Amino acid sequence: MRFQYSSTMAVFLVLLLAMTVVVIEGVIRCDTTAKEREMIVEDALGNLRESQDFQVIQGTLTFNHRQIGNPAGRYGTVSFPTWSQPLGLCKSTTFNQTSPIPFSFCNIAFTLGPRDAIVWLGCTPPPAAYFSIRSYVAFRFSPSVWFPAAELGDPANHMTLNSTGGPEDPFEKTTMVFSTGDRETARHVKRAFAKAGFPRGSSNLDVIPAELARFRERQETAFWVQDKSDAFAWQFRVSQFEDPEAAEAYFDQTWPVYFLRARPEYEKRGAKPIPRPEARPRGTGQDEAYLHPSLDKLEEEIIVAYASKGSKLSYRFPMDHIVPDIERCLTDPQYAPIFKPVPAWHFPGWPSCDWFSADALYTGLPDTTDLSALTFPTNRTFVVMGVNQPRLQKSIYSNLMLTAVAHFEGMKACKGHKNKKLRGTRLQSSERHSEYTPLDRIKFILYPHPGTSGWVYLCFSLK
Repeated sequence: MRFQYSSTMAVFLVLLLAMTVVVIEGVIRCDTTAKEREMIVEDALGNLRESQDFQVIQGTLTFNHRQIGNPAGRYGTVSFPTWSQPLGLCKSTTFNQTSPIPFSFCNIAFTLGPRDAIVWLGCTPPPAAYFSIRSYVAFRFSPSVWFPAAELGDPANHMTLNSTGGPEDPFEKTTMVFSTGDRETARHVKRAFAKAGFPRGSSNLDVIPAELARFRERQETAFWVQDKSDAFAWQFRVSQFEDPEAAEAYFDQTWPVYFLRARPEYEKRGAKPIPRPEARPRGTGQDEAYLHPSLDKLEEEIIVAYASKGSKLSYRFPMDHIVPDIERCLTDPQYAPIFKPVPAWHFPGWPSCDWFSADALYTGLPDTTDLSALTFPTNRTFVVMGVNQPRLQKSIYSNLMLTAVAHFEGMKACKGHKNKKLRGTRLQSSERHSEYTPLDRIKFILYPHPGTSGWVYLCFSLK
């Protein structure tokens, strides 16, 4: 979940994220050494260069320490040298994401031709609740610049990713992930790495569907001003490590990533688009209506308990599930399914699908909510209640987050609860609640309860 706060007006927005032999290499654990991986990549890229179909440009994959992303997890992003990208791209992807702090996406956004590819060979993270990798359309430039931040298909996650550990052992293993929209390029990449000794069964194709993406029409950087093709990005999400020290060691790494730019002669032979893969089914299909009476009873108990302390119910906000329409994310510049762009309250300031992952379920306020009702003076208490999905084995993990809007998602301006720390299944006594004071003035009390398929939050004020 995300909550947003400013010193002048506390405004809250709520999201629920339903998201071998090991070689010890310094502080990194993996089943291959850096030297072994380097040799595989060197041989594979040599095979690709021999075809004279690609120019190889090296970039980096790093995990950010910047003001972006839920601090309950970390986000790996890919960047390439500025000279390899179109003139004007950096300027077009720099904006005031959260006033008054300027933020540039030019270091994580890149353009692609219809036969290009992005390739990474590296190690999967140490044991964690979740990790995934996927390509996105970060920016679209027609009719003018806007920020869909839209996922282009299901991500490869720790349950589906191919690696040297197989499906039962996905952590600290070697994998290769590559993104392309071209069938022949995909064959080139797989063949080159297989010839270099990397097992075919440990590679992963991240499809960039031609029916969703806008590829570059010309390679010369000046022509991007005319065709204004998409700026793409990678998101490598990792959440809830078992060993924090191993996590930091992994995050401190800089991994080489390679941009295979198709040469003009290869491009002229014509792209062979890969069809858009069918999406994985969401949910279990199991109805949770039988839990509603439990939630109703819990709500009554909460209201009585706060009344006994001299508080009254001020507001009640049932929340909606949020599953963005990805095609609309890519076609409607005004579509804002995740949270409302309210510049006056220092929300992001423009519509976006906010890097939504098909692996996740967000929960937020319905569009009909009067946001002015969410001001939060010192005499109010905020209560969240609803189903604890991981306890029902409906999701891998969840988290609740409170963040100060003035330092949106900053590490020092956020407080969060992970599902492992949510206690109890009913209101019994104040000692059973999870409480903390994240930003001086606000008491945040959680009532995790398998009571409904949705969540409700209540606002109580001292009389």
